[in-house]
Amino acid sequence: MNLILRSSSTLIITALTLFSCSKEKSSEPSSISASNFEVSIDENPVDGETLGTLNANTNQGTLSFNLVEESIEGALKINQSTGELTVLNSSLFDYEVVNAITGIYQVTAGDLSESAIITININDDPTDAFVGDIVLDSQEAIETFGANNYNTITGSLTIGSPYNIKNTSVIDLTPLSSLTSIGRDVKMSHNAALLHLDGLDNIVSIGGDLWMVINYELQDMSHLSSLSSIGGDFYFSGQFALTDLNGLQNLKTINGSLRIEQNYDLTDLSALDGLENIGGFIYIWGNQSLQNLNGFNTIVSLADGIKIEGNEALEVISGFENLNTTRNLIFQENINLEVINGFGVLSSVNDILTFAKNNSLQNFNQLTSINSVGRIYIRDNENLTSLEGLSGITSAVTNVYIEDNNALNSLFGFNNISMIEETIEIKNNAMLQDLEGLNGLINVGESAYIYVNNNQTLTDFCALENLMMNIEVDNYYASNNAYNPTRQDIIDGNCSL
Repeated sequence: MNLILRSSSTLIITALTLFSCSKEKSSEPSSISASNFEVSIDENPVDGETLGTLNANTNQGTLSFNLVEESIEGALKINQSTGELTVLNSSLFDYEVVNAITGIYQVTAGDLSESAIITININDDPTDAFVGDIVLDSQEAIETFGANNYNTITGSLTIGSPYNIKNTSVIDLTPLSSLTSIGRDVKMSHNAALLHLDGLDNIVSIGGDLWMVINYELQDMSHLSSLSSIGGDFYFSGQFALTDLNGLQNLKTINGSLRIEQNYDLTDLSALDGLENIGGFIYIWGNQSLQNLNGFNTIVSLADGIKIEGNEALEVISGFENLNTTRNLIFQENINLEVINGFGVLSSVNDILTFAKNNSLQNFNQLTSINSVGRIYIRDNENLTSLEGLSGITSAVTNVYIEDNNALNSLFGFNNISMIEETIEIKNNAMLQDLEGLNGLINVGESAYIYVNNNQTLTDFCALENLMMNIEVDNYYASNNAYNPTRQDIIDGNCSL
C-alpha cells in the first residue's frame, strides 16, 4: 500500500515539474542581437571575395540581413539569408585613396531588429610600391617602368638627365598614370621634346623637392592638378615655352622654398593663389615676360621672406594681400616696376626690407601698414622721389641705408622712427637738400654710426637737432655734402646754410 502511495506522489511531482518548465519556457521574452564586424584585408581584392559572416542571433523566427549604410557606396554586399559579407566593387579598396571602409548592417526577425557596425581595414599592398630611387632617362625606360603600374615610389623619381648632361628622348609620361605619391624628390630635367605632363594626373603628394629644370618646350602644367603638397622645395626654371602655371590651383603646401627663375615666356603666376603654406622663402627671378605679379593671397606669414628680382618686364605687383608678417622683403633690379599695390595688411618685416635698382619706381606708398622693420636698404632707384610708404614704421630699426637715389628729395617717411640701433648711412643722393623726416629720431645705439656723405645739394641738417641735443653721438660723420656741419654746429643752431 505504501509503495502505491509513494509511486503516485512521484508521478504527481513529475507532472507538476514538467508543467512548470513548460510554462516558464513559453513566457521567455523575444530577443535579437547583432555583433560588430571588423576585419583587415590587403588592398586590391577581387570582386566577390568573402570578407566573413556577420554574427547575429534570435529566439524568434528566421534572421534576415540588410546593408543600410556604407562610407563608400557600392563597396560591399551582404547575403540576405546567411549574412555572408563580400566585396562588391574591388576598385574601391585602394589604400592610397582610403584606408578603411565602414558600414552599418541591420538584422531582422519578425518584428524584431538590431543594427551593428562593419569595419573593413585596408592594408597597403607592398607590391604596388617601388622601393628606392628610379631614374627614367629615355622613353623606353618610361614605358618599361610604367608597365609595372606602381602607385608609389618610396624614394626619388628622376625623369630626364640626372646630371644635366644632355637632352633625353622622353616625349610621353602616360605610362606613369598609376602613380599617386612620391616619397622623396621628383626631378624633371632636360626633356627637350616633352610638351605635356599627361600621366602625372594622379600624383597627390611629393615628399621631398619638386625640381622642373630646362624642359624647353613644355606647354602646360594642367596634368599636375591633383598635386596638393610638396614636402621640400619647388624649383621651377628654364621652361621657356610655358606662359602660366594653370594646373597648380590645388597646390596648398610647400614645406620648403618656392623658386621661379628664368622662365622667359611666363606671364602669369595667379594659379598659385591657392597656396596656404610656404615653409621657406619665395624667390621670383629673371622671368623676362612677367608683367603683373598677382596671387599668393592666401598666405598669412613667411618664415624666410620674399625676393622679387630681375624681372625686366614687371610693372605691377598686386598680390600677397593677406600676408601679415615675413622675415625679408626684397625688390631688386626690376627695371620697369612702377606700382606696388599688394601687401595691404603687411605689418612686420622682421629683418631686411630692400628696394634696389628699380629704375621706374617713384614711390611705394601702399606699404604704410608696415610698422616694424629690422634693416632698411634703399639703393640705386633712379626715379624714386618719396619714402612716404614707410611712415607707418614706429618701432626701433637696426640699420638704415639710403644710397644712390638720384631723384630722392625727402626722407619724410622715417618721421615716426625714434630709435636706430646701429647705423644710419645717407650718401650719393643728388637731389636731397635736407634731412626732414628724421626729426623724430631721438636715440641711437651706444656704438651707432651716422654717415652723411656725398649728397651734392644737401645743405640742411636741422632734422638731427633733437637727436644731437638728446644724447652724445660719438660716431657722426658728414663729408662731401654741400654743407657739412659738426655735431656741435647742429646743437648750436648752425644746422643749415
